[in-house]
Amino acid sequence: MREALLIGWVALVAPACRTAEGPPLQQLDGPRTALEVRFEPPGGTVFKLESDLETENWDFGLRVRGDTGRLERLRIEHLAAGALRHAVELDRTALSAYRVEPGGADLLLSHLYQQLPARLGIDRLRVVLFDSAREIGRGEVPLTRYAQQNRFRLPIRGCWFVASGHDFGIEHRRWYSRGHFAWDLIRVDGEGEPGAGPTLAENRSFGQPVVAPAAGTVLEVKDGGEDRAPGDPGARDEANFVLIDHGAGEHSRLVHLKKGSIRVRPGEHLQANQLLGEVGNSGMTDGPHLHVAFETEVADPSTGERVRVPLPVRFSGYRLTSNLGTRVPVDLGRPRRGQFICAD
Repeated sequence: MREALLIGWVALVAPACRTAEGPPLQQLDGPRTALEVRFEPPGGTVFKLESDLETENWDFGLRVRGDTGRLERLRIEHLAAGALRHAVELDRTALSAYRVEPGGADLLLSHLYQQLPARLGIDRLRVVLFDSAREIGRGEVPLTRYAQQNRFRLPIRGCWFVASGHDFGIEHRRWYSRGHFAWDLIRVDGEGEPGAGPTLAENRSFGQPVVAPAAGTVLEVKDGGEDRAPGDPGARDEANFVLIDHGAGEHSRLVHLKKGSIRVRPGEHLQANQLLGEVGNSGMTDGPHLHVAFETEVADPSTGERVRVPLPVRFSGYRLTSNLGTRVPVDLGRPRRGQFICAD
């Protein structure tokens, strides 16, 4: 889903001003010459994730408004406790590789991936824009690890294959979509096989139970989308799903459910592990699987409208294996693409 996520516009340049951590900005001809930018995702912060290699990684998008034809260079700066620790510059040619088309009247840059050693303790992200001779804009946001409030179990039973995750740089690390920080899970047998075939009945995922990852209240239910044959994807808005509010601003979204299988209704209070419905093949999907995502709502500071922002949560109390022969208990973890994960 490539739904645009919104955030209020931030003026990047003010005449002859100085930030707490940066050098003074050069005087511009007037406020109309300043470029404006918004970071994506919205919410006023960018989340960083830890990796197995003692590094942290993050990615973000930028939407720049104004006379963007003047933009010759972009510098991405990483700060820790107010001190500049790392910077990388992209010239006009490099920036073209990050440009998204169509961007409308704005310059839209996507997939600005970054990865640095965790020991640097990077806690702030700053971008500085230049024309051929001077700075023409800047903006910055906090860079943090997400402080999860609830304890979530996997919303499945049995052993499943992580067909898609949100490891650094892969499928579900896309801005402009609720799919950021999501997983796609496929049911497998004892040999790790999904049993995929030309019909829904031959697929082990189809009809499998989907359960609540934690206690909460149902916010929204979508049912009625047809379950198409594998390889015959439907439209995005045809996907059946359940959206649950778990408190503390954390919501789960379980997607591609089987038509007519959903057993809960908006306003209903749920217990953890309560049956929600079954895996289907509704919406835009190549085959039956469960799409699992978490999100929150924030106010757009410029309009006051509520917008949804993806959250990078972890699951508790599951088992992990790479070959289904050894099941390692995981008290708190983030499943990665290619892993086999099991839950009771």
